[in-house]
Amino acid sequence: MDRYALIAAGAACLGVWRYRTGTDDGLPAGPAWAVMALARVLRRLDPAAPRPPASAAEPLLTELLNRFDDARSFDLYATPIGR
Repeated sequence: MDRYALIAAGAACLGVWRYRTGTDDGLPAGPAWAVMALARVLRRLDPAAPRPPASAAEPLLTELLNRFDDARSFDLYATPIGR
């Protein structure tokens, strides 16, 4: 059951990235979040799988810090939130 749920999560990531809508800028448009999410799923399925390079996390960390500073959500859509 756990394996099936992880495979479904990976498929969902690919589906969100592949069929994204709206503008072609921001986090959903780029592959960085999908690569890191899929790498995490793969490592859960196979602990011996290679890790993504540390540099792959840099754009996501920068985006996360910018969203924190601007009071935006940490989901794919950066919805403004109240402070």
